[in-house]
Amino acid sequence: MPTIAITEVTEGTLTGNGVFDKLMATVTAHLNDQYTKGRITGAEYATVYLGAVQSAMQQSVSFVLGEQQAELALTQLNDTLVTTAKQREEINSRIVLVDTQVQEQLDGTLRANTQLQDTLTTSLKQRVQIDNQIDLIHVQMAEGVDGTTRANTQLQDSLTTAVKQREQIVSAVALSTAQVAEQSAATTRNNSQSTQDLLVKASQVLKMTSERGVLDKKALTEAQQTILVTKQQELYTAQKDGFARDAEQKAAKLVSEIWQISKGTDPNGYVLGVSDTEVGTVLKNAVRSSGIDYAAILAMP
Repeated sequence: MPTIAITEVTEGTLTGNGVFDKLMATVTAHLNDQYTKGRITGAEYATVYLGAVQSAMQQSVSFVLGEQQAELALTQLNDTLVTTAKQREEINSRIVLVDTQVQEQLDGTLRANTQLQDTLTTSLKQRVQIDNQIDLIHVQMAEGVDGTTRANTQLQDSLTTAVKQREQIVSAVALSTAQVAEQSAATTRNNSQSTQDLLVKASQVLKMTSERGVLDKKALTEAQQTILVTKQQELYTAQKDGFARDAEQKAAKLVSEIWQISKGTDPNGYVLGVSDTEVGTVLKNAVRSSGIDYAAILAMP
């Protein structure tokens, strides 16, 4: 509660500057004017003067008190306004800080999304490249199989032709042997065949026998070629299986990396094109195709 200084109410003189002094000077001037004009006389003057004094004193005290209360209220209001301004500045500073933090988080999220999109784009490109490589491998394996088939067919045709030629030569040798025997018998019987003719026939027999040996060697060589082609075919088959296993391993690695990126970056926001069960199936097939017991891996502590 404010304290009233007495000098603010009255300085104790008729010409003081206190509120009561000024009010009493005014009241006295009016009372004197009314007394001079005869409107207030005798005892009425004293009564009116006493009432005026009491009223002036009460109003003076109320005026000073109200003025001090007004000044106090104004001071409190100014303090409140200053405090409010400071609080407003603090709030604005916090708002600016929060906006900055939110913007940084948004920028970080945008960068993370951009990096994730780049990673997914790269992974998709790698997947397309792997698919193209797999297609190329399939084409190469098909061409290898076709080439092996053609080689087997040609070798089989050569063997068939060689067998037929051998049979013809054997038949010819047998026929020539019979003819020689017949001619020898005829020569012995008729004694009309010259020794030169016998030598010629013998030379023909030897030639046919030599040709038969050549055909036997050719047949042996072609048989060895057949074995070689068979081994090449087995090698192509092994390469085909190796390419297929390598493609499965690469595909499993690609699926695993895409799954890890999507789950590690945003486990709830990104939807992978395949289910977890399908991912598990791809990885399981890749493990089994590499010759590892998948059940033994699951049983590991």
